[in-house]
Amino acid sequence: MPQMRGWAIISLFAGAGLNLAVAAFNYWKHRIHTGWLRVTGNIESSDLRNDQKDSYLLEMLQRDALVAEVGYSYSVGGSYYSGYNDVVFRDEAEALNYVNQHHKGDCVCVYYDRRHPERSMIEPGTGAVRKYLLAGLVFFSIAFFVVLSDGNR
Repeated sequence: MPQMRGWAIISLFAGAGLNLAVAAFNYWKHRIHTGWLRVTGNIESSDLRNDQKDSYLLEMLQRDALVAEVGYSYSVGGSYYSGYNDVVFRDEAEALNYVNQHHKGDCVCVYYDRRHPERSMIEPGTGAVRKYLLAGLVFFSIAFFVVLSDGNR
């Protein structure tokens, strides 16, 4: 039993570390995009696909993942650019809803880097930061209290 408890503690700390690392990456990604400018663009395509993973670990983590891909174009200073936005979903209904909200020819707000206008995105949200940060803190708290309860025995 003690060995199993040790693995549980390691798993909780690993889960906490992974979630906190993803939260930090998403926050960093959002901060980089904060100064980007906005322009109106057009949706060129929207499609749903099953994503093929390169590694077994990624396949296990997102086994039932569907990817909604939205292609768009925009103009900056008389030059035309294009980009695409991939969003991963586990629920097929949510994925279809997302794709159905992005019809070819619709206008979309595009955020682009003023120094490199070919770098762009259509959704710079920070919701994922909060979700992963909360999950990481919950895992860390549980692991911490499990370790403390072991020390009080």
